[in-house]
Amino acid sequence: MKNIFFPFSFYYKIWWVVTIIGAIATSFFLPYSIAFEEDYRSLKDAGAIVELILECIFSIDILVNFNLAVYIEGRLIFTRSEIVQHYFNDMFWVDLCSVFPFEYVMLWFSGSLGQSSNKVLIFGIFRLPRLLRLHRLKRFSDIMQYDGHVSFLWFTMLRNTAAVLAFVHWEACTMYFIARLNDFSEDTWLGPLVMTENQDRTTFDLYLTSLYYNIVTFCTVGYGDFSPVNSIEKLIGSFFMLSNIIVAAWIIGSITLLIVKGDEKTGQYRDSLDSLQQYGHMHQFDDQFMMMLKSQLKLGFQNQEISDEQVLKSFPSPIRRKILRKLYLEPLLQTQLMKGMRPQFVDAFLASCKVEIFAPREEIVERGSILSDLYLLVGGVAEVTNYESHTDLEHGFHEYADDDDSIKIRFEAGDCKYLYSFVKQVFILPCASNSSFIFSHSVIGEIGFFTESPQQESVTCLTVCKTLTISQSNYKMLENDHPGSIGKILKNLLAKVEEIPTELISPGLSSMVAHPIDGADSKIYSNYGGVSGNSPSYARDINTIQNETLDSVKECKFLYWLNHH
Repeated sequence: MKNIFFPFSFYYKIWWVVTIIGAIATSFFLPYSIAFEEDYRSLKDAGAIVELILECIFSIDILVNFNLAVYIEGRLIFTRSEIVQHYFNDMFWVDLCSVFPFEYVMLWFSGSLGQSSNKVLIFGIFRLPRLLRLHRLKRFSDIMQYDGHVSFLWFTMLRNTAAVLAFVHWEACTMYFIARLNDFSEDTWLGPLVMTENQDRTTFDLYLTSLYYNIVTFCTVGYGDFSPVNSIEKLIGSFFMLSNIIVAAWIIGSITLLIVKGDEKTGQYRDSLDSLQQYGHMHQFDDQFMMMLKSQLKLGFQNQEISDEQVLKSFPSPIRRKILRKLYLEPLLQTQLMKGMRPQFVDAFLASCKVEIFAPREEIVERGSILSDLYLLVGGVAEVTNYESHTDLEHGFHEYADDDDSIKIRFEAGDCKYLYSFVKQVFILPCASNSSFIFSHSVIGEIGFFTESPQQESVTCLTVCKTLTISQSNYKMLENDHPGSIGKILKNLLAKVEEIPTELISPGLSSMVAHPIDGADSKIYSNYGGVSGNSPSYARDINTIQNETLDSVKECKFLYWLNHH
């Protein structure tokens, strides 16, 4: 590994950028120097110095590639013998041709070395192999195209613009070179202009004239002020015009593809929205319900391309399991239901789940329903409402803001406005004994799901909520494959039900402080001192529900024991 360069090292990346800049400079400088420079073999002007610098850069790059570790089929090769063999079989001969002085060899063989006249201009075409350096731009384009940090739209626009400029530049240099070989005679496209001009025109003026002529040709404008005259110009001009069609079609097609892709997605959303509106009008849905459906539809379209199922379908099963573990293993293991579960069961559980996203105000679980799905909240905030009640929070909710370690929710209750701040835990609102908030790592509807009993509470999203959902059918399959783990889940569920009253009245769960807004009177609630849920009737209802739930869970656990013994 001594004196071996690695492609991911900082210094090589800098050198690679230098070679990319050199390749871009070659694509513009080389055709210009062949066509317009008076004497390309001397070091009397800046052009010759630039060409010498480029020659040195790409000659050094050949030596670097002989000592550069390479990836072959995903494996990093850093043995010098393998590096040399790979480079010889890959790009060595291309790089050698891009720096070899073919024009000097041909001038020496023809005996014209050292001469300076139009008769030796034709030997300038032997410098064109230097354009082989542009293969680096192909690799650069591939890297930028798949780099997520680079906007694909802007990269496409810049790439296409550079391609057009390079193409018309080559055309301009070629057409001027042909006219120059014929000494700008009257039977050349540029001859009449040069012959009728009394004032001296600089080389740059002539380049702009040639560039203008070829841009007009590329854009199919055809003013008629310049046109091919002799047979060679007509032949080369016809070739360039046919090439212009291909280049223009490629550029228009690549840009159109990006625009149509965005329009296609928008069109699909609008079609679904129109169908929803017609459906709602046919069934006479009220405005509030339609607004909720539209919000859920828009949320689904915004997230369908980055959904877990859409992204992970391209990966094999082992990688999908690793990604699911990284995303959801921690919140899953922090739930009481999953205490003591084996890793094999957790992987199977994650594989059986699907990810669902709910819009704000959407009801995840409806009170009194029999749940066919079990939900694990992995993102967002939801409100749990117990019993039949009417809270001001349901209709007075205004905004939600998530700081690093706190949640703030503002709502109106009567003539007062309050801003509630609290830590991210499960607790009961002090203003209403029937409501509580749940956050990530919370299981929704576990008692009703396992006991197949009516749901005792409703769960409504306050923000966009993301859940990990498993259906009854997938749960039954897990029950058959992992009977021991399912037994532990029921045991954990029974322990949780037995602790329900303690969780509801424990002052250590959380505390809440209400801060007045807009001049409202200050009211401070701490723990659950002011909660009407401390009343005897409230405690009696809780005890009744707990006893009924305990009986259901015990019956479910007993039936499970009978089925597996």
